[in-house]
Amino acid sequence: MLVSRDWHFPVARRRLAWETGGPRAAGGHSARMADTLERHARSDVVLPQPARPRYRLAHIGFASPGGPSRNKDKDRHGHRYDSVGICNGVIHAGASCVRFAYDPSDPERMRRELDAFDGYIVRINPGQLSNPGVAPGAQRRFDDAMRRFVDDGKPVWSSPAVQSAMGAKDALVKVRDLQCGLACTRCYYDARSFEEGFRKTAAFQPRVLKRNRGSAGEGVWLVWLADETTYCSNYGDRELCDDEVLVLMEMCDNHVERHTVGEFLAFCVSGADAPNAGAWASDHPGGFFDDAILTSSATSRDDAAFSTTAAAHVVDQRLLPRIAEGEVRLLMVREEVFQIVHKKPREGGMSAVGTLVDAPTFFEPDAPEYAALRARFVEGDLPRLKQALGLETEPLPLLWTADFIPRDDDDDVGRGASERNGTKWSAGEFNCSCVGVSPFLAAAGPDRDMANVSDEDYARGMRLCDMMGEQVVRALDERKAEAEAVRAREAK
Repeated sequence: MLVSRDWHFPVARRRLAWETGGPRAAGGHSARMADTLERHARSDVVLPQPARPRYRLAHIGFASPGGPSRNKDKDRHGHRYDSVGICNGVIHAGASCVRFAYDPSDPERMRRELDAFDGYIVRINPGQLSNPGVAPGAQRRFDDAMRRFVDDGKPVWSSPAVQSAMGAKDALVKVRDLQCGLACTRCYYDARSFEEGFRKTAAFQPRVLKRNRGSAGEGVWLVWLADETTYCSNYGDRELCDDEVLVLMEMCDNHVERHTVGEFLAFCVSGADAPNAGAWASDHPGGFFDDAILTSSATSRDDAAFSTTAAAHVVDQRLLPRIAEGEVRLLMVREEVFQIVHKKPREGGMSAVGTLVDAPTFFEPDAPEYAALRARFVEGDLPRLKQALGLETEPLPLLWTADFIPRDDDDDVGRGASERNGTKWSAGEFNCSCVGVSPFLAAAGPDRDMANVSDEDYARGMRLCDMMGEQVVRALDERKAEAEAVRAREAK
């Protein structure tokens, strides 16, 4: 018998007398949140499932061994902090959605029980199925099960293929011919091609190097020549020598180091402890292609080799100077923009990650300030994005983000274009691996849950979750209609 694995707990509902005046209401902010609570009363627990659900969804979670330190996304009940909102958003849309606790010690039973559902919302943070104490090969077996459901025509948000294609840094190479891409983008999958390529690209232009693994700017370096007069006029005119000096900024903390080309290459290839790498202030170990470093956090080589972002690589792009103005993030629900966020680096920095940003600025999806970005990406690139990434048969992620950097021109060949055509936007990263519903973050912690989320944040988060639920049902309706059309054609 299928067990829903859903815990409920009694919490008194709170009500908020929403303001009807003031600047926030004038802009529609308070009105939209009030509408959220008017349509659906606040609930800090997963709602009862519909008696006759349109579809049956599983919200798949996993609690890693190791307690709170390895489960920072969990509430006091052991569930992911935003799971209540996501499940209730689907329930509001007329489908059922239960929280399913994945047990890697019995993958066959998990597959049988999961087979009863029509679709899957995967909410397991990357790496949790490879943590110490988890059965070796758990990530591979989980990915295998999700691939099987995809093959059976059931949507998985996000599937292993989608996480691999969109979440890896080399996605930027695959989209370089779209409007959001940079034609100069290169990718190196081994140390030799990296050394050869970097010596040419960095001799021509300031660069950005992005290691495949890492988060919050870790392993992302901005690279300049200390002597800017030595840049060559055309790509390939010369290559860097080992003794030339580089100015390097790491994007996780904006700290700056100076190293020779030889030292930097040794750091990237062999690690910070290599005898010819010099002395590094970075906390990052380097060794971008070193298996011993790359697999050190995995329980087995089997997991590391099968991880959706396992293939070691480094992406190499020209540095866009307007990165100092910040990044613009589109928060997407499938094909629709939910919110636009501008993240500006603190004075003197160039990184817009984490604590390096003062309070971000939030915009509604129809904000006129970003009409051009929305038109170029959503209307221009998005219809071609899945083909570019090789994901024609996969659904776009249910909740994902795309980060963009402004630039002045499309000149990817020469330096200093003579014509300016207004602001363009280049994708810096896609993220589809368990993007959080941030208004619910107050629910995360060993002594916290949804009762700790303010009414204002609850309404804001549920507006996003309701949109997610509507999109889930719409996607399943579309698949059902397609299947019926196929059967009708075959009947003829």
